[in-house]
Amino acid sequence: MSIKVPNQGENGMLTDMLSILNTYKLHLYKNNLTPGDATVIGDFTEADFAGYAPVTLNAWGAVAQNANAEAETDHPMVTFTCTGPATSNDIYGYYVTNTSGALRWAEKNPNGLQTINAGGQTYPVIPRFVLLSRD
Repeated sequence: MSIKVPNQGENGMLTDMLSILNTYKLHLYKNNLTPGDATVIGDFTEADFAGYAPVTLNAWGAVAQNANAEAETDHPMVTFTCTGPATSNDIYGYYVTNTSGALRWAEKNPNGLQTINAGGQTYPVIPRFVLLSRD
């Protein structure tokens, strides 16, 4: 027999998790890595262009069912901006860590890399977190 968490349960559990999600940090990575099950924090090479710093994700939205009937919460867009002459960075995606720096999840940009190499250039990310049970 398999466990089934109804939609109401998914929404409730994800709502319970929001206080933890509000402490996580968003980072950009600049090595050509496709995250997988065996990925560890040491696999990422963090961005280092002028003005870059990880951002605490402390404004998650209300939990709701998405189009796939999964519990989802979205964070407002986070925009990283290069503030001056840059060390050229090819940004491949982002990763999220907890307060102790442990990896929680990552996503490679499905649109490919974006090069940051001049002041004023930006890299936007809309973080999402989805919770679902499988049949």
